[in-house]
This record gives sequence, structure tokens and C-alpha cells, in this order.
Amino acid sequence: MPEAKRDVVPRVSVLMTSYNAGQFIRAAVDSVIAQTFTDWELIAVDDGSTDDSLSVLKGYSDSRVRVFQMEKNVGRIRALRFAFGQARGEYGAIMDADDISYPDRLMRQVDFLDKNPDVGLVGSWAKYIDEHANVSGEFTPSPNEQELYDSLGWTNPIPHSSTMYRRQLAVEVGAYSENIEVSNDYALILAVVQRARIAVMDDFLCQVRVLSTSMSRSSGYRAHFINERLLLFRRASASLKLSAGSRMLNRRAIAIDEIKLGIIAIRNKSFFEGSKMILSGIFFAPSVIWRNGPVMRLFGVKPGF
Repeated sequence: MPEAKRDVVPRVSVLMTSYNAGQFIRAAVDSVIAQTFTDWELIAVDDGSTDDSLSVLKGYSDSRVRVFQMEKNVGRIRALRFAFGQARGEYGAIMDADDISYPDRLMRQVDFLDKNPDVGLVGSWAKYIDEHANVSGEFTPSPNEQELYDSLGWTNPIPHSSTMYRRQLAVEVGAYSENIEVSNDYALILAVVQRARIAVMDDFLCQVRVLSTSMSRSSGYRAHFINERLLLFRRASASLKLSAGSRMLNRRAIAIDEIKLGIIAIRNKSFFEGSKMILSGIFFAPSVIWRNGPVMRLFGVKPGF
């Protein structure tokens, strides 16, 4: 059962779901508690973990940390939808159970949204870390508004754990759809941008942990992930006023994912269906053939978009 609600409604509701994240969850929660902005609640939903994740969460005495337990493992999107339903803050922020927020993240993003009432969602740059918290790379999407908007045609430019949005706006656009299990962050951005501006702060406000066991890297989820992404690329094409360059990249992204699905189908012994997908992708964007890495290297051209 959830804890009793506080009488004072916090400005920010931080949403965290966890499943067997015991190795990292303490660092994640500690990074929220260490925030210089203090008017928050952390809605931590344990999704039927079998490790010590729940006991770690229940070990916090800070009344701002609200712990919920799903009776069984229901999956990330259902746990996230439950967490969103418990949120009371003006703003919602995402904090994955294996990621880390820098101390000034919430303060900086609250200040940004307060000063920019026409912005519905803001993210930031992120550093990638491994299981030992060693920095392995950086993600630095363009803060230019038009470039950010155009990039939605072929990628998700905002890391989920860097995201803060106006909660009521998220409610109005349907928040997290139960039909999108893996790419729910990208789907939310595409919904929000229909009603408001989006932005990226050109500073590192979080660390995103990349693990070999991450859901998106699991072979069991690969086809499902690509199918969802393909659906969202098509949604972006239909709903956004993309530049000519972005529309070309959107077509290539769609074609590449169709070809990937075709290869998966062939490997699963569905040769006819797989061949149709591959041919569909090539017909939709022929450049995926002559602009792919091996072919371009053959002719001495550097690969790239």
C-alpha cells in the first residue's frame, strides 16, 4: 500500500521504476536526495524485483521518498504509468533506477520551465557511464530549437533520465501509452511537441548507465523495439513539419528499420516475409544501399548521413 499523501504538494514529482536494480538504485536515489532543489517527491515503484531493490528503497527515512510495490512484475510501461498516476507535482521528472542526476539538475530545469512557459518539456546533455560508473561517452544533442525539432524525424534527441515536463500537459496528451512499451519516452516527446515547444539545455545534468543487459540490447526485445521505433518514425513523418533534410533522414531511418526487421524474419525462417520487408525498405529509400558503410568504403567515401 502507498504511504499517506503529504498535505503539501511538491513542485516536482520524480518518477522512478525499478526491476532488480539493487546494484545501482542507491546511487540513483542518493542523487535525487542530494539535489539543491528540495521541493520534490520521489515516486519509486518496485516492479516485483527479486533482488534487494525494494529493501534498499524502504531503507530511506526521507518522507519525500514514496515507495510503491507491484505485487508481481508487470513490465516497465505499466509500472511507469502507475508511477505517473501517483504524481502530484507541477512538473514531472524522470530518473531511471540505474542513472544519476547531478545536484543542480532539478533546480536548473525548474528555473528553465518557470522562465519559458511555452516550453512543455526540457532535457539536457548526458554522459554515458558503465556499470562501474566510468564515463564511456557523451550525448550532446543540438540546443538549437529547429535542429532539435527536425531530429525528431529520425531519432529521439532527449535522454529519458534528463527529461522534465509539465505534468498537466503530459496528462492532456495521454502521457505514457500502454501500447508503446520500450520507446515510451520518444512517444511522449512526439505527443508533447504537438502542443508546446521542447528544449535541450546544453549542459550535462545527468549520467545514463549503459549496460550490456539493457532491455534495448536484449535479443528478445530487439524486434519489438525496432517495430515500435518504426511506428514512431512513421508517426513523426505524418505529424511533424520536417525540413527536407530531416524528411530524407526520416525515410532512411524507416527503410533501415524495415531492412533490419526483414533480416530478423529471415533468421527466424520466414524467408518470404523477410524478403518483402527488405525490398520494401530498399524501394522506400534506395540510398540505404549505396550510402551504407561497406559500399561507401569500397568507393573511398567516408560513411555517414
